[in-house]
Amino acid sequence: MTLSQDKKSLQTVLSPWTKREDCTLYLAILSHQFNHIFQHSERVAHYAVLLAKAIGCSADEISTIGAAAMLHDIGKINVPIKVLYKQGVYTENDRAEMERHSVYGYQMLLRSKDLRELATIVLCHHERYDGSGYPKGLQKLEIPLAARIIHIAEAFDVMTTIQNYQQLKKGEQALAELERLAGSQFDETLVKAFIGAKAEIIAEIKTETTVATSQEERQPVLASNGIMCYMQNIANLGIICLDKYNTVVFCNSYAEEMRQLPVGSLLGKDFLECYPRHRHKILEGKLTQLRTGEKNEWYRLMGRGSKFIENRYSRVIDEQGNFVGTVLVTIDVTEREVVSRSLSAALERQAALYQAAQIITSALSIDEVLDGILRIIKRSIVVNQATIYLLHKKDKDTSGGYEKNSKSNASIFGQDCHNAAEKLRNTLQTVTVDDEKNNLTKWYVPIIYRTELLGILYVERISQGENSLERVELLETLASQTAIAIRNARLYEEVTYLAEHDKLTGLLNRHSFDRFFADYCQSNKVQLIPFTVVMIDIDGLKPVNDQYGHVAGDMLISAAAQIVKNSIRTADRAFRYGGDEIVVVMPDMTLGQAHSIIKQIQRNVKWWKPKSTYANLALSVSVGAADSGEIEAECLLKEADKRMYENKRIYDKRSEG
Repeated sequence: MTLSQDKKSLQTVLSPWTKREDCTLYLAILSHQFNHIFQHSERVAHYAVLLAKAIGCSADEISTIGAAAMLHDIGKINVPIKVLYKQGVYTENDRAEMERHSVYGYQMLLRSKDLRELATIVLCHHERYDGSGYPKGLQKLEIPLAARIIHIAEAFDVMTTIQNYQQLKKGEQALAELERLAGSQFDETLVKAFIGAKAEIIAEIKTETTVATSQEERQPVLASNGIMCYMQNIANLGIICLDKYNTVVFCNSYAEEMRQLPVGSLLGKDFLECYPRHRHKILEGKLTQLRTGEKNEWYRLMGRGSKFIENRYSRVIDEQGNFVGTVLVTIDVTEREVVSRSLSAALERQAALYQAAQIITSALSIDEVLDGILRIIKRSIVVNQATIYLLHKKDKDTSGGYEKNSKSNASIFGQDCHNAAEKLRNTLQTVTVDDEKNNLTKWYVPIIYRTELLGILYVERISQGENSLERVELLETLASQTAIAIRNARLYEEVTYLAEHDKLTGLLNRHSFDRFFADYCQSNKVQLIPFTVVMIDIDGLKPVNDQYGHVAGDMLISAAAQIVKNSIRTADRAFRYGGDEIVVVMPDMTLGQAHSIIKQIQRNVKWWKPKSTYANLALSVSVGAADSGEIEAECLLKEADKRMYENKRIYDKRSEG
């Protein structure tokens, strides 16, 4: 039974992994764009599974080993093509670049939630038992079991299949080589188990076309006709061979297919004549560099058409070092480019979300939060305009609120946008509007905390004729992060406000008064600017609380505070000093000047009318005042309080009478 015939068995082992989207994607890339790596990985997986079964691994362990073996060379898709497809001996730089493939694979798998557990196995599959491997130089049991198994399976496949740097061996010879290196390069126990399954493994090795059994049998493959036959059958590479006069002496069908030319239409023609005349000079210059030896390495020439195509040229020399021709390899890397762009987009999204998370944890100002989120959007998505419009709790429509824009004087809620915004408010789902007249796409993204609509993120960008689903998802995620940040900023503002203000009245609290008054008195000793302190007390509050309850009493306190705030100057400071006492500090004002404001407060108190529920209630206050011109600053509060109580006794006598 050959390996190709036993694919169903391998598929069964791998089925828990091939159901995962990322695994399917990576295998598809290998199968379509790097078929030789895929076939090698398939054989390695088969041998690795056989060895895992031989040492008694569980079904889950066998499946994991098989999946890691299938993806052990996935990092090679990031290795430069000039190294990956190089014929002959590697230079030191080539080998260093090739050895990075295990790190590349590790990084790719680590970014995938589906495949993360395979990452370490892939990273270590070239570690050697004696510590001489790469990339970490691990030894013995430091190397994961799965990686040690894959290392043996891969070495066996390399020795028994066509490789440009390896003399081919028969199955028996390859097993003997594994046994020779057991204890140094390979785990001795695993090698014994692998050799123990010899009959089954030998039966899996392909013969005839892909494996040569001796050096004599290898010669026809390397002969001119053999190379042409081999190159003709490479399905995912377009190959053209030119002689030293730039005449096409070989061209496989794939090269002509990628150029949309009939089969056989290039053979025997001057290569330059296959291209438009305006490109002849550039191409001739490149070919001349190859002929003269100025260019020895593979290099990228250019892409082609709507697909992502890489064209690479290399010079060919004979045994004496004379230039004999040129090889052109054309590779369709469309799928790889799509994946690369998708990965780049994913990394950009991750970076954007990471930056948003930093804003959430560090910024406690709403302005800082909004500015940061808008900067992230501008970096992640090229936009004409981005606006965050926050709604106050009392807003019932989109006509009011706080607006933060990436452009000055920008307003999003004109009449043309009103319907979209109203739809968003009703559904709490993103609204997309295609403005074909102006070639614009507009997104209205709700900023929601739990079920509360905090605002709207508006983004406007020139239509690109492309699927915008990923951008919408990014904007929705950023809007969600913004909601959390706004909520945190509002809580911080509320805590900061309550640290300085009284919640019931909105006046500054006793703590604020003590600090302010101490500082003001200290500075006034130097400046000698007169100021007045006014003490206000609500009359008859206790009877109101006893008869109507504390809700009514709180209403009187709030009403008195509002009257005081509306009656004093902007420069004056009002504080809730105690339960029903309010203190006002009036800078640069004598007691005589303050009398007009005190009378205004008393007049407004007298005119105050309660709600219908408490129609029988009336508001009355007692007032006492003192200024720094007659009394030392530190004694002003005490004197104002004394005079306020003298005024209050008059009210009490009047009430008793």
